[in-house]
Amino acid sequence: MFIRNDSGHLPAMRISGAQWNPPSSSPNGEDTFWMAAPTKLPETLQIGRTVVGQNGSMPPLGEIYVAYFPSCNDDNKAWEFGVIGNYRNASNWRIFKGTLNICIQTLKASFNNSMTTQIVDTREDLRWSREYLSCLSEPYKGDKYCVGSSDMVQWSTLLERNFKGAATLAPGGDNYFVGQWTPLVVDDIIGPTPTTCNATLGPGYGLEGFTRRVNNVAISISNAYDPIHDLLGAWLTEI
Repeated sequence: MFIRNDSGHLPAMRISGAQWNPPSSSPNGEDTFWMAAPTKLPETLQIGRTVVGQNGSMPPLGEIYVAYFPSCNDDNKAWEFGVIGNYRNASNWRIFKGTLNICIQTLKASFNNSMTTQIVDTREDLRWSREYLSCLSEPYKGDKYCVGSSDMVQWSTLLERNFKGAATLAPGGDNYFVGQWTPLVVDDIIGPTPTTCNATLGPGYGLEGFTRRVNNVAISISNAYDPIHDLLGAWLTEI
């Protein structure tokens, strides 16, 4: 993923290797926040192999991208000389990427006034084989796990739908959003006042807020798929 300046306008977001164009909340396309999770095609969600049954690693279920102009500069202060010129400099923007991979986590649940779940064990280096389903090459703690391609395509499609969005956040003006989740993710990352630098916000925003959102998505999919073993893990990076 990268952003670049085009013809003096605000930076334009592009995702390398993906057939994706950002939506826009602005008639002239000058958005200050984008997010995307391009749908994985069925053939890309299958194990790399040349022979049926050959062991392989599972490709990522989804990749979630966010690019935005932060309300504070690197020193956690308001932008000097206003924000307009700073908007147009791609190096002032932030880019995050979250990857959702199939893994297995053994969970231990306990209840003492409230439910607490503890991760007991995590396996990421899984080997899979494919016939009609993608299944673990060897049983995990006596259990055999399989994932259907239709399930993976459905999850990828839901990720694309929920994380497709854009926003125009204008100091002293109205904010415009495209995408049902966009206002939520803007609040997760930039905070409740996305056009004003608030140095008192403290931790919990930026990459940490993005991580929390993606982790919650991974937990929700895992809980829906298997209440005993977690099948989805999130890996987060700032680009």
